[in-house]
Amino acid sequence: MIYVVSFILMAVMMLNLSRLYTYILAKRKNALTVYSLCGGSKVKIFDIYICEILLTLTVSYVIGFLLFRFAVMGMIGAVYPSFLTFFEPHICAVILGAYIIFGGIVMGLSIAPMINKSVTALRREGGV
Repeated sequence: MIYVVSFILMAVMMLNLSRLYTYILAKRKNALTVYSLCGGSKVKIFDIYICEILLTLTVSYVIGFLLFRFAVMGMIGAVYPSFLTFFEPHICAVILGAYIIFGGIVMGLSIAPMINKSVTALRREGGV
């Protein structure tokens, strides 16, 4: 049950993050255009952006996990002792793995249309 709830919440969060990151990339069109004009391949540009996204996702998960573990979990565990059994290290590792994989797929699909544009189209849209 906890897995289903975690994955549903993760899916909703990923969709919101993908919309946010699409907006951020739209604001960074000039950088994308410069990368393309300087000879950066679409694969290299995609790798740069996806690594940035995955690093952001990993850091945000770790910070959120630490805040939850040390600030919230004790209070909830005092009221619901069985709650503490759901957050063992191996379960948190599985959730982190699913978070990174699902995040990479959703974000990759979200940024792919922007990266697949030609340099001419990017120059027309941007201020470069």
